[in-house]
Amino acid sequence: MSNTTMTTVEYQQQQQQQQEHKPPSADAKAKGEPMEIDSALVRKQIQQLHTFSLDQDEEWEQTATKVSKALSSLRAKWVQLEALRKSHTKVGRPPNRGGRRKKRNI
Repeated sequence: MSNTTMTTVEYQQQQQQQQEHKPPSADAKAKGEPMEIDSALVRKQIQQLHTFSLDQDEEWEQTATKVSKALSSLRAKWVQLEALRKSHTKVGRPPNRGGRRKKRNI
């Protein structure tokens, strides 16, 4: 066997290592799913926006763009969940019980 050929086990190990090193957002982007957002990371990035100096304009813009995307996807997810909740909890008008009127004997 030459060094260029790989056994199945080696190939599977290599694929697994690549999956471990790939950020989960890359997988979600490939599938077209909304990516999971680490709220602690977003919070940290928002705090960073307040600490940048004037000479760090490009870094500030990049961080602001990341935060903006994260917040807009969170908002979209919230709207979707809210719509789902409302669709499951819709109730019709309560039945008319007649109030204090005297019932007729027919």
